[in-house]
Amino acid sequence: MTDVMSRVDAPAELRMVPYTFLRMFGSQPDVVASTRGGLGLLANRGAALAVTVPWGAIVAGSARDDGVLELRSRNRPTEGVTLQPDEWSAAAPAWAWPTIRAASRLRAAGFAITGATLVVHTGLPGALSIPTAAAATAATTRAFIDLYALPADAATSAVGSPVVLPDRAADLAALADGGAVLARSDTTVDRLPWNPAAAGLRLLVVESGNPELVGNQSRDGDVQQAAQALRRGDLFRFGRLLPAPEPDTGPAAAAAAANDAGALGATLVGDPARPALGVLLHAADLPRIRAAIRAALPPGDYRPRFLTAGSRAG
Repeated sequence: MTDVMSRVDAPAELRMVPYTFLRMFGSQPDVVASTRGGLGLLANRGAALAVTVPWGAIVAGSARDDGVLELRSRNRPTEGVTLQPDEWSAAAPAWAWPTIRAASRLRAAGFAITGATLVVHTGLPGALSIPTAAAATAATTRAFIDLYALPADAATSAVGSPVVLPDRAADLAALADGGAVLARSDTTVDRLPWNPAAAGLRLLVVESGNPELVGNQSRDGDVQQAAQALRRGDLFRFGRLLPAPEPDTGPAAAAAAANDAGALGATLVGDPARPALGVLLHAADLPRIRAAIRAALPPGDYRPRFLTAGSRAG
């Protein structure tokens, strides 16, 4: 493995994760894998669409030959999981499940996965409602591909959720290293262009910070029409196709305020029980729309968090 820890040109997180592995296990990892994240924006019964976002994950690891999965979290250094070969479906902390899921699906698909020791790091804390599972799943998949010399396309296909379409789209978007993914119920997948920065746009993701601000999922989206808009490079129409939150729910007022302030569209993303808000907007309008969303959120001792993405890779 290239000694990432000594590369001054490498991002700090990419250097620190293998260092954490060295401190925890006494040796350098065999591989260090990183990916961006995937964020679902539209879904219905037949298809789901997700885009790549910059809030990713890093996994440092070494292979084992005893069938054991030994997992540690850089985000939660006091927590660890050690699973015997017949315990890969046992109870585990939430941060570990994306990694366990990826390893289990690879083994179930017939790949000769004989265990691993892994340190997992996600770019966003797990306490946020903005999902990091797709990023952790993708980085784990990359790590196993490198550790066991797996065929990348087959391994990627095996790990993408075979049941939950939004999860499958998000997993594949994270593995795509840029762009968007359309996943259909017949298991076919299309890669789509996604580069809002080229059109002077940004994707704003808003975490309210208020645990009492809950809402149902957004209405079903017209996924095929949205995919066509991306193929044509028409992000303005894509924004208008983002499904609004159901009325009379907590996030609906914030979405309406964003749209009234000039956003192209707003929809719910993440955990349905405590969702974040995804807003497509002109970069120049970002300060005004942020202020409108703040004003629309219920008063209280909660600080909303605003994250923006806009490049080709997220």
